[in-house]
Amino acid sequence: MHLVPIGVVPKDMLDEAVKGLRDHAPVDPVVEQAQDFPVSARSKEKNRYRAEALLSWLAGLPIDKTGKIMGITEADIFHPKGNNPTWGILGLGSLDGRCSVLSTWRMKRKWENGGAPDALVRERLWKIAVHELGHTLGLEHCPTAGCIMEDAHGTVKTTDREKELCPSCSARYVAAIQRLGNGD
Repeated sequence: MHLVPIGVVPKDMLDEAVKGLRDHAPVDPVVEQAQDFPVSARSKEKNRYRAEALLSWLAGLPIDKTGKIMGITEADIFHPKGNNPTWGILGLGSLDGRCSVLSTWRMKRKWENGGAPDALVRERLWKIAVHELGHTLGLEHCPTAGCIMEDAHGTVKTTDREKELCPSCSARYVAAIQRLGNGD
């Protein structure tokens, strides 16, 4: 698993993503060299980036072709949803693909009471990392409330009640990681 910081990402956030993925996925993440944002992902709004363009860009980076790639940024990312072409998101993973991207921007919720405490942001980060990796492993959103693969339904607060993968998602997650380890 390759973690790619996009823009400036504090070391403690990268360390938390690595720890969370090792403890809860389980995979062995390697932090790659930080990259500047690609021009192809920039939006008209300052400091907002198109998540699907980041996925395409990540797939083209000269990184070892084995393992998954996860981009991590502090900038706001978005993906079209319904009638909103710039729906802000926590992360996006290509279903049964190689790449995912996540952003701490909405995890921090700066517009609510001054922002989320650092400990809560770190917890949200590992959960979103596990969730987006799950998509790249072929898992879709789960209808089980509290499962890490549950859809956020437009709010980061759904993430706060998640604790682990439900038994069904856990079994599929482990099986998919084992297939990767076998070269599938």
